[in-house]
Amino acid sequence: MSKIIDMKFNEEYIPLLEQGIKTCTTRRSLKGFTGDSFIVNGQKYEISSIICHRLWYALQYHDKEGFPSCRDFYEAIVKIYPDLNLDSEVYTYIFSKIQEV
Repeated sequence: MSKIIDMKFNEEYIPLLEQGIKTCTTRRSLKGFTGDSFIVNGQKYEISSIICHRLWYALQYHDKEGFPSCRDFYEAIVKIYPDLNLDSEVYTYIFSKIQEV
């Protein structure tokens, strides 16, 4: 059964989310499941898939994360999670806008 989950975003990334540039987010832990949704600024987004992998592999999603390069994405994510390293296990949530709430 799908549900609405709490998925927080730093203010600087919300415009990328709203413009459809940021279509995935990488987190340290499992926050929800495929089919779950979250709401940001009145817009609902649905998670279409979740990939559990090492951070070094997650870097390939830099463009879907809203970053121009793997390096930019890496520098941003270690500011949020300073104890991450390239071998850390992470979850990448791929999502899309579904409706305004």
